[in-house]
Amino acid sequence: MSGNLNLPLRTEVLENSLVIENAVTELIKLCMSIDKVEVRTLGNKSLTISFRNKIDLLFDLDILDKDENKLLNAVMEVRNKFLHVYNCGSFQDCVSLNENIADSFKSILKIKGRSLTEEELLEGYRLAVKTCVGIIKQKIRDRGDQLTEKVEYVQRMKNAADQLREEWKKDLKNILSNVMYRLIKHQVDEAIFEDVKSAMFEAMEKSQFHQVDMDAFSYDEFTKYLKRR
Repeated sequence: MSGNLNLPLRTEVLENSLVIENAVTELIKLCMSIDKVEVRTLGNKSLTISFRNKIDLLFDLDILDKDENKLLNAVMEVRNKFLHVYNCGSFQDCVSLNENIADSFKSILKIKGRSLTEEELLEGYRLAVKTCVGIIKQKIRDRGDQLTEKVEYVQRMKNAADQLREEWKKDLKNILSNVMYRLIKHQVDEAIFEDVKSAMFEAMEKSQFHQVDMDAFSYDEFTKYLKRR
């Protein structure tokens, strides 16, 4: 290993990792419908799950496919090596610790059958970062669109239910008027009339149609109506 700290390269890797991990966290929260700003397992404290765990979670949820998961893991491995191994000061040092990293960069650069130079490894890494950021951002947009569609669908269903409820209330008023009219017509006294009316409105309350005005169905009003006929 080179033994060179190479702080500019380590800084670039750290910055890229922070951007990707933050985007991954936002995608997880979106996929799991988490609205809270502070989440223990996705925050910045000791209870927070690792970058690897976040990637694996997205894979387990079928948000990431196999190739996307592999590429994100390669970028994460680069991060781990540069941030945790003192003597890892170049990409050659990095791939000597994990050959799978080179394989991922060869794939994205479409190079086969030979080792990659330091410059090619850096190019492959940067292209992998750009690809990962694009993947996560697109999935965030897609999930946002899906949630918007679900919200709009629920709202349409609610509007339809409200419309049906209003229509039912109108029909219910007509039914109640007919029942009250028949009670008066058959000379049922006021006590029985009120008992029947109370029983019907009690049933309506249990059915969430208690918005119908009880005063509109008074014994006196229906008696006057019958006399006018």
